[in-house]
Amino acid sequence: MKALYLALFAVLFSFRISAQDAKSPIPSAEQVKTARAALHDTFKDDFSKKKDEDKLAFSKSLREMAATEKDSIKKYSLFVEAIALATDAGNIDEALAAVTEMCVVFDTEPQKEKGLVLAAFIKKASKPEDFRKLVDKYIAVASEAMADSDCAAASALLNDCKPLAAKSKDKTLSDKIANKTKEVSALAAEIKKLQPSIDKLKKSPDDPDANLVVGRYECFVRGDWEKGLPLLAKSSDETMKAAVKLELEATEAEQISRSADAWWTIADKEKAPVAKVAMKAHASGLYGKALPNLSGVAKAAAEKRIAQSEAEAEASGVNLTSKSSEDYLIVDLSSRKLTYSATAPPDLLKKKDKYKTDKLVMRRIPAGEFMMGYTKIQHKVTLSKDFYIGVFEVTQGQWEKVMKTNPSRFKDVGKDGPVESMSWEDCQTFINALNGKKHSVIVFRLPTESEWEYACRGGDKTSKGFEYSGSNTLDEVGWFIANSGDKTHPVGNKKPNELGLYDMSGNVSEWCSDWFGDYPKEPVKDPVGATLGMLRAYRGGSYHRFTDDCHPATRYDLAPVENYSDIGVRVVFASPVQ
Repeated sequence: MKALYLALFAVLFSFRISAQDAKSPIPSAEQVKTARAALHDTFKDDFSKKKDEDKLAFSKSLREMAATEKDSIKKYSLFVEAIALATDAGNIDEALAAVTEMCVVFDTEPQKEKGLVLAAFIKKASKPEDFRKLVDKYIAVASEAMADSDCAAASALLNDCKPLAAKSKDKTLSDKIANKTKEVSALAAEIKKLQPSIDKLKKSPDDPDANLVVGRYECFVRGDWEKGLPLLAKSSDETMKAAVKLELEATEAEQISRSADAWWTIADKEKAPVAKVAMKAHASGLYGKALPNLSGVAKAAAEKRIAQSEAEAEASGVNLTSKSSEDYLIVDLSSRKLTYSATAPPDLLKKKDKYKTDKLVMRRIPAGEFMMGYTKIQHKVTLSKDFYIGVFEVTQGQWEKVMKTNPSRFKDVGKDGPVESMSWEDCQTFINALNGKKHSVIVFRLPTESEWEYACRGGDKTSKGFEYSGSNTLDEVGWFIANSGDKTHPVGNKKPNELGLYDMSGNVSEWCSDWFGDYPKEPVKDPVGATLGMLRAYRGGSYHRFTDDCHPATRYDLAPVENYSDIGVRVVFASPVQ
């Protein structure tokens, strides 16, 4: 039963009641036929190659072309050819990856398209291990269908792979298919049960039972506590209503900790395993916010529960993150007190002595995916966790507040000018001082190259694809050789990017945590750079560099003991409690 609940969470978490983003229509068969013929004519030599490795390399090349192609007919045809080549080469992972990318752009049925690819590979299968791999892929695609709430597609895929289980000579596969089939049935029943409550709220927004059903779904399944808490506050569950009231009224550390205690107590009595894990993860997040301002027994108890929550989530197979409206974090550099806010301080740019010298203002960057690097050498990067990054480059005033020194060459710019002329190793000393007495929850550090570029480009959902960070015109967002007067300028005087981050193109470059090395060729998750090296990476262009140097993908490297007057720093705040 536990596995069933966990499976339900995994699929329901991605279920969305609202409509999906608009996608491009699939071109007509005649249009695709003409475009594919043109491709074969243009790349005659590449299509004529017979070796599987050549076909696979060409398939990847076509996918890269498709990523930047603006004509929808040509783009679709590039994907179709990439899928065909990968299938012909016998690489199922590459073929499915191409389908996934195609379905992101075009109004297709992803599971149906993947089912066609899988069916093609059945004809290629001959050994038991071939059939084992195919069954695993079918089950994975069925899970994706469940994530899209498409129970019919999931059932069809599972039926299609049943005969393959026998050919695999692996007796456990039939059990896997049977268990997944039960999960599909349970999901269909859950969706059927949820819809009447949604309909009820449209007519009667204060209905207690409907608020409870939808509120539990939003909080414990989707992880959207911002949307779910107001629903639970009007629900028929008095214990949850009390916990919600505590949380919404909590402002001080002790109050936040008490609201976490309330959720923890409810979680201990919860019968549904997934909801139990979700509640404890949410409580753990509240403890994490309160922890920097707790002490003694309260601090020890909070740390213990945070560790317990992580262990239970890992043991259950559920890796929860609690969605939050608190997009900004303000760090008091004197007291190290952390304050969370749903919005940026209204006087952010007015009180430079407050937010640019005495405090750090940081912006939450939601997890997501992006294509890292320049077009011809891009690779897909997945960042699986949210993180906070400085809205501004670290200023001279902030550095002085922590280090009691100022290494900057351009001191005449003022305390709100970016600190510069410090090495990578100097940054580590600064970060260690900023962290103070370390524990497992608070971690200030340098951004990885992937985090830096992702934030610079505007993240996943909000990025507008600008050439520079926030604009196609560098002068609007950055100080560079043509407008800087060959010196730094106070932070935040240009336009921010889509995420509200300033000066990521120009002013000073910014150290990253990575050793400098070659990019991987395959998609990666949460990369941290080369394992070893001689040089550290830094990013962002600067006041005496040219336009191309300020592009989000441009990379630089330098020995970690060296420093220059055009290299500064921007810090990240990351916590295991997200």
